[in-house]
Amino acid sequence: HAFHPVDGFLQGLPYHIYPFLFPLHKILYLVLYVFVNIWTISIHDGDYRVPNLMEDVINGSAHHTDHHLFFDYNYGQYFTLWDRIGGSYRYPSPLMGKGPHDQIKKLMAEGKLNGHTDNNKNSVRVKKE
Repeated sequence: HAFHPVDGFLQGLPYHIYPFLFPLHKILYLVLYVFVNIWTISIHDGDYRVPNLMEDVINGSAHHTDHHLFFDYNYGQYFTLWDRIGGSYRYPSPLMGKGPHDQIKKLMAEGKLNGHTDNNKNSVRVKKE
């Protein structure tokens, strides 16, 4: 697992505390909760296509993959606005439409990524230039 179960519980806690602080209809709460879960799956599922008109606005799967690969980019949950404002936006053009594995191999061949083995055996670290 990528993180401890207690960490996962604590990350989900705000979604359940919010309705107590700001009353929300139970159906709307469930709809939003389902949306967040579907969104979370969609940015981790490896389908890197976003409609062309939305590429620059939506923080899709390719953007989120770069967040996991490089750690310093694309922090936004749904949109790229705050990453653009804060200077942490990275356009993931090499990943659009396909998975990241070819890109990782290319970066490792160029010496821009260091292979790193841990319990998951799939982490990489970016060389700082």
